[in-house]
Amino acid sequence: MNTPAVSTSSSALVDVILPAYNGSQVIRKALDSALDQQVPLHVIVVDDGSNDDTAAIARSYGSSVTVITQANRGVSGARNTGIAASRAPYVALLDQDDIWKPGKILRQLELLEAHPDVGLVFTDARNPGPGSGPV
Repeated sequence: MNTPAVSTSSSALVDVILPAYNGSQVIRKALDSALDQQVPLHVIVVDDGSNDDTAAIARSYGSSVTVITQANRGVSGARNTGIAASRAPYVALLDQDDIWKPGKILRQLELLEAHPDVGLVFTDARNPGPGSGPV
């Protein structure tokens, strides 16, 4: 499949790749947490063959979110489609049912800028449900 280049804002430092499949019940929180970050970013949602309102919800966010639809290829295939479409200097991965804390991307960018020899950063995760704690 040829993935079209996504027209992102030239000021976007980060393209957030968000693979989605039947995520209409959870995707709003993920999108809100990404768009609330304190850095210029663009979200690329790859709808992986959903049969619910996932793509429509993502499109409702306007120009801050680009939606690519494809036949179901699985989460890795959807991530790869989004990465191929990315044009920003940095890429961040966000799953449809995850929520980023405020400042997450800013802290990661500061680390990358301070240490140009570092090529990858990640963060801990917490399960907010019963028995919550580090994952």
